[in-house]
Amino acid sequence: ADDQSKLVSWLTEKQWTDIVGLDQIMLSFSFSKKDQKQKEQKQKTSRGSQQETHPPSFMESLDTFENIYRHKNPEMMIKDLGSGLTDMQSLIILRILRPDKVIPAIINYVSSIMGQKYVEPPPYDIMQNFKDSNNSTPLIFILSPGVNPIVDIHKLAEKTGFQAKYSIISLGQGQGPKAESEIKEAVDRGCWVVLQNCHLALSWMPTLERIFEALNSEKSKMHDDFRLWLTAKPSDRFPA
Repeated sequence: ADDQSKLVSWLTEKQWTDIVGLDQIMLSFSFSKKDQKQKEQKQKTSRGSQQETHPPSFMESLDTFENIYRHKNPEMMIKDLGSGLTDMQSLIILRILRPDKVIPAIINYVSSIMGQKYVEPPPYDIMQNFKDSNNSTPLIFILSPGVNPIVDIHKLAEKTGFQAKYSIISLGQGQGPKAESEIKEAVDRGCWVVLQNCHLALSWMPTLERIFEALNSEKSKMHDDFRLWLTAKPSDRFPA
């Protein structure tokens, strides 16, 4: 197998290992022509006259699998390999060859099996989230393309009478001390503080965490109306 792996330089070592392993666990996928014949005979015996088209064996169809690997829509090409592949098996092959395409394919799979509502996020109700919030836990918005939570926060402030009682700070270099000062003042006065783009000040996030730990140790001194709003792009360095 190690010598054969040199024939598929377009695959990573992990992908090669997964392809070899897939032959052992998936009846509809074969690594070599010999494996394919054995599996087809076994399946024919178990299913009688029912016939299904198996995908070509991997080593005898390297060009086909390389085309799948390089294609902009590989999931469609995998489905055309043979009727012997189920949708789930097609996803497994896609996961090995093109992991970058797996999430959209899974979304389509769940949608086709269970319905579109299971892949669409529920409508966001900022008013309800505000009502469920408290002064000791920040409200966090995870930023994504086309989403501007600041507009929603501003509209909520107008509806709840806080339009003159909230401040917005765009975090970045040197904004930490200003944010800390605003938070301490808002805690006393019952105002809102909005810290934008926390992902640009990840080094300051531990400080923010310590500030809230200190505030929570004296909850009785925190104004009930105080709220801290945070916006940030996904980051594994964001404090829990």
